[in-house]
Formats: sequence, structure tokens, C-alpha cells
Amino acid sequence: MEKQKRIFEVTVIQLWVASLIMLLVMVIVFEIGIKLGKKQILKAQFRTSQQNSMQRSIGTMEAAGTRLTEQVRIEKRKLQYTVQVGSFGSQQNAAAQIGSLESRGYASWLEAGPFPDTDKTVHRVLTGRFDTRAAAELFGEALQAELSGIVGYKVREIGE
Repeated sequence: MEKQKRIFEVTVIQLWVASLIMLLVMVIVFEIGIKLGKKQILKAQFRTSQQNSMQRSIGTMEAAGTRLTEQVRIEKRKLQYTVQVGSFGSQQNAAAQIGSLESRGYASWLEAGPFPDTDKTVHRVLTGRFDTRAAAELFGEALQAELSGIVGYKVREIGE
């Protein structure tokens, strides 16, 4: 009879130890989940604040007229502007940059055309539509500052 009690006592101790270990693991997993959730929330808030800041800056600069002056164009069609952020000989490289921009929430598209004075095709990556050249310039500067893969940009006219 004593032998059975001893086995039962060891089993109870083992259950307590296992329960404590499980509780500790659950607390650690819970803490990791909270930290990851907070990190995702902070990233989303940062991105939103950057976009809002960029929009406010563009609006302020347009309203003040201190950044760039616009030439008045009298045409039948309304001009818009876009920002060219890349020019590639390979369509695959251009598509990769478009994918990178779109994954960050920027609508982008590809324009293919002949490279000047050659028979080669150039693939240009364009993003954004703006009513003024000044807004496009500010967007290009902000985009270049935000993304390390953008080393230069060019503002281009597009028609509706």
C-alpha cells in the first residue's frame, strides 16, 4: 500500500510542475503576441501619419505658392502630372519596382517605348496623378526620401 501512495505523490508533483511550465509558456506566448500587435499598430500609425504629413505639406506648398511656380496653360485638354521613378531595359525589373511600390500602397504603372536613337525598348515606372507640377515635385521628393530604392525621379505630363 505504501508503494502506491509514493507513486501517486510523484505523479501529483509532476502534474504541478507540468502545470507551472504550461502556465509560464502561455504567459510568454501572450506577451510576445502583445508586443507583435503593438508593433503592427505603431507601424500602421506611422505610415498613416507620414501620408497625412505628406498630404498636408503638398497642400501647404500649393496654397502658399512658395515651392514652384506654375505656367498657365491654355489648352482644350486638362493636363495632369505623374512621377517617373524608374527606367529599365528589362520589363521584369520594371515590374519588380511596380510590385514594390504597390505593396506600399502607391498606384503605379508601366509605360514602354523606344529608347531615343536606338532600336531598344525602355520600360518606365510611373506613379501618382497630380493636377499641378508642384504637387508632383513634392510627391517625388517625399517618395525618394521614404524609399531607398528610388534614387531619382522625373515629373512628366500626362493628358486625360
